Amino acid sequence: MLRLFVDSNVLFSGLLFRGQPHELLRAAVEGRFTAVVSETVLAEADRAVAAKFGCPRGSVPLALRLLGAELVPDAEVADPERSAIQVRDPSDVAIVAAALAAGVDALVTGDKDILSAADLPVRVVTVRQALTLIGQAAQTSTNRHDL
Repeated sequence: MLRLFVDSNVLFSGLLFRGQPHELLRAAVEGRFTAVVSETVLAEADRAVAAKFGCPRGSVPLALRLLGAELVPDAEVADPERSAIQVRDPSDVAIVAAALAAGVDALVTGDKDILSAADLPVRVVTVRQALTLIGQAAQTSTNRHDL
């Protein structure tokens, strides 16, 4: 099954608003892919939901359990500014490193710094591209069953 690392901005938007991020999380609930998040992503999304919408802390972890998301540990990054992972914002290094360590098929983000970075060691896609990947994986699975 397709495993996609979901960044905090996508998780936040998908939980609180309609649109493509919501469609992506719905696809996870439907079992069309496995959503993977790190401890840092979980904490970031939980803080944002609490701060911006007054939801109680712990709301995002509960939602992720309902989504059937896989929680992975943060990857160790000794010095983000000297990392082989080159992104403009050093705090994004931990996100890319966690996705890489988790061995996911792709990192789904709306973060322009990550999306525009060249030569990252993990495939990076937008939500729209992730939905396309999920559709292609479903089609491939259907074709295999037809054989």
